Amino acid sequence: MHLNSREQDVLIGLQKEIKELMASIKAIGDSKCTKKTKVNLLSLLYLTSKELEKMYLQQKLLPEDLFVILTALNARNIFELYLKTRYVLKSESNSSNFSGEESRDFIECCEGKLELLKSLKFDEKIVNENEEQLKKIKKTLPDRTKKIPNICDLAKLFGKDSEYKAFYKVYCKYIHPTLFGVKHIISKQIVETKKIFISQTFYKISQIITTIKLKYEL
Repeated sequence: MHLNSREQDVLIGLQKEIKELMASIKAIGDSKCTKKTKVNLLSLLYLTSKELEKMYLQQKLLPEDLFVILTALNARNIFELYLKTRYVLKSESNSSNFSGEESRDFIECCEGKLELLKSLKFDEKIVNENEEQLKKIKKTLPDRTKKIPNICDLAKLFGKDSEYKAFYKVYCKYIHPTLFGVKHIISKQIVETKKIFISQTFYKISQIITTIKLKYEL
């Protein structure tokens, strides 16, 4: 176990709060929160809950070095979910832009897949089928929304620029294959860093919950 008893209690408590908040959002009248925004918020909270589930499983199943690496990913993902939640809550047009990301991501994923199929010399029939599929997708999923800002710009927008820079200076050393990250993990000098990732994850989830509750007086 890489989470102490207090941290496990916090994790379980946050999961319960998220579940209750999702139920409250579903009950909000459409005049107070549009259906589109409800779907966006429920999706963001679902993803937030999944990061906690992953952390719980990681701390039970993985050795400490892998736990630290994956907890860095948890913390990164939660930080991004926090910023996206703020963005969606800021205006209805922002919420529409966020909804449009699904179609845009789907198209980009298909484009990337096609490029990889070509570079890896897959059978020509498979490549052609994917090219035709992509053409159909682009016709049925036209891009009518403004692309949402990247994470760096979202951090600036919500006054989290300093936090973003400080956090990413630490996080990226463990996520990406760096010599520092390898030596630091091997040396076992990772207790403090692990605490930072755990604390950052819990803190930002609390902020996600509080931000939504304040917006809708829940």
